[in-house]
Amino acid sequence: MEALPGRPGTAYLREFELKNQCELLFNLNVELPKIGVLQEEVRAVRRSTDTVESLLQHIVNKIEHSIKKLKKQDQIKSDDEVQVNISLKNALIQKPIKSKMILKNLINSKMTNVEFEIFDQRYMVVINAPLVKEIKLPQVLYANYEVQPSRLYILFGDKNSSKFIWFKSKDKATWTKVGNTSRYKPSDEDVDHYIKLVCVPCCSVLTGPATEVVSDCKVVEMGDLPMCPFEKRHEFTTTQLTDNCFRFVSYNILSNRYVDNEQFSYCPPRFLAIDYRKQLIAKELSGYNSDIFCLQEVDNFAYNSYYKDLFKNKNYQSFYHKKGNKIPEGLACFFNKTRFKKVDEHQIIFSQEYSYKKNHYKYLRTIIESNTLLKDCFMKQMTSLQITVLNTKISNKNVFVIVANTHLYYHPDAELVRVLQTSMATTYLSLLHKGYSKDGNTVRVILCGDFNSVPTSTVYEFLTKGKLSRDNQVFEKTVNNINLKHDFQFESACGSPTYTNFTNDFRGCLDYIFIEKNKMRVCNVVPFPKDDELAVYEGLPNEVYPSDHLALVVDLKIN
Repeated sequence: MEALPGRPGTAYLREFELKNQCELLFNLNVELPKIGVLQEEVRAVRRSTDTVESLLQHIVNKIEHSIKKLKKQDQIKSDDEVQVNISLKNALIQKPIKSKMILKNLINSKMTNVEFEIFDQRYMVVINAPLVKEIKLPQVLYANYEVQPSRLYILFGDKNSSKFIWFKSKDKATWTKVGNTSRYKPSDEDVDHYIKLVCVPCCSVLTGPATEVVSDCKVVEMGDLPMCPFEKRHEFTTTQLTDNCFRFVSYNILSNRYVDNEQFSYCPPRFLAIDYRKQLIAKELSGYNSDIFCLQEVDNFAYNSYYKDLFKNKNYQSFYHKKGNKIPEGLACFFNKTRFKKVDEHQIIFSQEYSYKKNHYKYLRTIIESNTLLKDCFMKQMTSLQITVLNTKISNKNVFVIVANTHLYYHPDAELVRVLQTSMATTYLSLLHKGYSKDGNTVRVILCGDFNSVPTSTVYEFLTKGKLSRDNQVFEKTVNNINLKHDFQFESACGSPTYTNFTNDFRGCLDYIFIEKNKMRVCNVVPFPKDDELAVYEGLPNEVYPSDHLALVVDLKIN
């Protein structure tokens, strides 16, 4: 039995710790006399605590089953039994690996000379080689806009070490190489071509098997942007403010990670594409002439490759933080460098702050520790609070503006988690306020973002009333012996508009800019689109609205 030309000689043995599983993967391509060609990917999975013998027997069973299928498929009546033999050995010392050896121990032994032979084909076993578990390209590819995988998950390797090769084709038959970096910018010449990406996963010492993905659609031209309803709002923001007035914007711009064609089925994919939406977002934000704007759900790639430099050229300084410092979408704050000077910027992660057991959060332990499910849910969230402290001069006085930006946990049944996150935010802001007020400075606090809370919610009640009593129904499943309270007298600068979020699943107010009563004054709220204007569309986003949320735009005055 001879191997067919070009047969693979590499097998991959990996451990998936979270699943407590080990997998051996290799390609088998062999001609069996009187039977035919057996060609398949053999994937054998056992528990990490199973033995080498168990894994090998599983491979034998799978191959014998494939041979029976092949004989049945080709109606071969031969009764000849094909013997399938396989054993692992250490090629360095030419000794078999003990059959009773535990798979996990074999992997942890870090042997580099493991091999086996089957049907006279010899395979070298690579242990825990990098593997592309998931790779996807954007649904829409625009000429002159950079492309990178919309999903890329490499196991036992990393993106920076891996190799990427890009190809284009008009017919998916003949491919021309066009790039060899992790990103590729299709040119005008690529219009009407499919794009293919081959990823070879690597780490510092190992290389895994290549994986390829082909675009569903051909590269297209974006064309001119349409006239958009938000341009009516720009009529209220034609000039920049002066003196002790400034314009503030808060906006959830919809991360590309959460753009689901099923959820937004009413919107054609070309208008959901991040390269299209980011043009509209930039156009909308630029027209507001704001002094400070805070964004939620900002994609890491979009910020670093687009928003950061775009607004830097418009005289803005900005700061960005991934959600929980891990998830590649997060919070961004931009401010006009002519009007404000940066004093500090940082981020806290609520679950992480709680785990540090700081005394100023001690009051929350009674609530959180009294319910295991609550604690588990709270600690799993990567919800963050971004802080930007700015300084400005008003009447020759130093004024510090503490800008807090957040995006609270979304789940409809997690009201108490959001309350706890909000309480931590106000406690933290109170500490900052006291710190900057020490020398008699004027300090103002703004708390903005997507609170995933309607105006009738407990979160809104807590922020605007300053307290929650222990008998509030939100605490019904906890042992709460305290009244939650905070030191601020907050009010919603934009009130409670009918909609700040408008989809076919939910329509309501979730976003707010909270300011301190009597310390700041609302000079003007840029009107939201009217209900009947939004009703024209099945939902947001769409061709003329880049996000499922609406921007909050308000002119404020520091008293």
